[in-house]
Amino acid sequence: MGRIVKADERRALHEAEARFRVAFQNAPIGMALSDLEGRYLQVNPALCRLLGRTEEELLSATSEEVTHPDDYEAQAALERAALSGGEPSYQIEKRYLRPDGTAVWAFMARSVVNNKEGQPLYLISQVVDLTERRRAERALRSSEEETRRILETAQDAFVAIDAEGLITDWNRQAELMFGWARDEALGRPVAETLIPVRHREDHRRGLARFLETGKGSVLGRRLELAALRRDGPEFPVELTIWASSVGDGYRFNALIHDIGERVRAEEELRRQAEELGALHETTLDLIRRLEPTSLLEAILARAAALLGTEHAYLYTVNEDADELVMRAGLGLFAGYVGYRLQRGEGLVGRAWEAAKPMAVDDYQEWPARLPGFDTIRAAVALPLRAGGDIVGALGLVRLEEGLVFGPDEIDLLSRFGRLASVALDNARLYSAAQQELRERRRAEKELERSADELRQANEELRAADEMKSNFVAVASHELRTPLTSVLGFSTTLLTHWDRIPDDERRVQVALIEGQARRLAEMAEELLTMSKLEAGALEIRTRPLDVADAFAQTLSSFPDHAEDFQVEDARGLRVHADPHHVQHILSNYVANALKYGRPPIRVEARERDGWVELVVSDRGPGVPAHFVPRLYEKFAQAQSSEGGTGLGLSIVRGLARAQGGEAWYEPAEPHGAAFGLRLPRA
Repeated sequence: MGRIVKADERRALHEAEARFRVAFQNAPIGMALSDLEGRYLQVNPALCRLLGRTEEELLSATSEEVTHPDDYEAQAALERAALSGGEPSYQIEKRYLRPDGTAVWAFMARSVVNNKEGQPLYLISQVVDLTERRRAERALRSSEEETRRILETAQDAFVAIDAEGLITDWNRQAELMFGWARDEALGRPVAETLIPVRHREDHRRGLARFLETGKGSVLGRRLELAALRRDGPEFPVELTIWASSVGDGYRFNALIHDIGERVRAEEELRRQAEELGALHETTLDLIRRLEPTSLLEAILARAAALLGTEHAYLYTVNEDADELVMRAGLGLFAGYVGYRLQRGEGLVGRAWEAAKPMAVDDYQEWPARLPGFDTIRAAVALPLRAGGDIVGALGLVRLEEGLVFGPDEIDLLSRFGRLASVALDNARLYSAAQQELRERRRAEKELERSADELRQANEELRAADEMKSNFVAVASHELRTPLTSVLGFSTTLLTHWDRIPDDERRVQVALIEGQARRLAEMAEELLTMSKLEAGALEIRTRPLDVADAFAQTLSSFPDHAEDFQVEDARGLRVHADPHHVQHILSNYVANALKYGRPPIRVEARERDGWVELVVSDRGPGVPAHFVPRLYEKFAQAQSSEGGTGLGLSIVRGLARAQGGEAWYEPAEPHGAAFGLRLPRA
């Protein structure tokens, strides 16, 4: 059995490795596995294309051999830190060398994969081509150099103001940048012409402070600020201000450079870096997740974070009904889990039907919109695949009017969708393997359960056989003793009747009667036990006064009246069969007189809606080892003085037949206490 489990675990591991290989090979970015010495162990097609090398060429190379010499030491330092127990992953922009000697810039994210003991096993790398980004950076640097040349030749906007803050000079570039002709600008307050309203008071205070102290915090520094065009919109500028003396006053000069393009390029580069980092983190996170619900929730959360929205949903395909069922929702859709859509219904149904992403800029104007979603504005949905089949659909919405999903965002979502699809396929294969493993384990447990049941049945058969043997032995002994007495005295009377005095004859007849009663009681016990086991015992319950039951029971033992202590039980009533209650109490009292010592205490108490009747004595009590078997059939302690061993077994059966219970507990400070619990009337 152990070998089967290990084989299943190995098979599950192999299948998981196969799924990772599929994800690895089909990743849209370069991926590689390498050993701790930098030798490539596995590369995917995307990396081969990026580096212009075949898979065989890369597998025979090391990371150092394909890295530009000027970049390798920086990478090696980061890698040594990761392998020595520092941060287990790092990112770097570096140059790779192609076979023809050309360098290609790339963004590499590399993580250390450890074993269970935390020791490094190998490295996993993800590589993204930065050629276009570097080209943009070179273009940007070229533009900035040109800008500096323009500034040096006064081709930037040049603005001068006097101590009153009025414009005194304005060049051609200022006309083009701000939209004011020179004649219009001269004499205007610079604050109302170029400075946004929110910064004008700061400008006035700074100007006044300089005129008062001769010191200014902005002079001689290159500042990035917001400026105002004539037609109203703000735009970012780079500003350099210096002061010059003019007679008894000052003139303030400024060279102003429009940096809007640079800011937009920086924002785009930052956005791309964030996207690359997010996709890297997403790849690692989703590949590790195999539990379906956790994976779906992670996919949804990651997609919403990538596109900066709080409202998203994820549907899966119900193939049996050919419908979509919402499995996870965020924001507006958090309460719609379980919502169902048909093929082609709503935006997500259209994306499922068309098998491609779909977007609308204003959902309220879209003819196929669904009712009940009046706050949605922009929306986008794309299908998710696993193993080539569409298994679900992902959607995101925005509630802000005019804020749509642009082409770049839809492209980013599509790239994310491909990664999510790989993770879904990975989880699907893992789930199938786990299901097969569960079925095998269930079969093994069923076999174990059947074996346990067979062992238990055999034990019960042995116990029944032993019980039967015990019963035969007990019954033979218990029947033989009274029968021997009856036969002996009967034979004596029949043979010697005339020679036996009348007094002796009466004694012997009385003995015969006593033994006959004993036989009748044994037969009654056997009959009662038989009815209890067959469920055929007649129970006639009615309200019963506990004090009356005590009095009737103790009246059967007139010779021991002085041995009893009876607690006042007046007012307590139970719902029970009087005959069976009498039987139980008589058994308890007889046992106390037979095996215990006086005083024999008979009491009643209320507890949690029940009434408990207890008979206790001050004898030695029941041996601890025998207590668990006390109420079993034919159970007899070594100190017992004969009997069938059915008395207490019948007591418990009668108690349970009336909806109650019978039990034993040691009495304090010593002795035995036998209890009967019955429903209160």
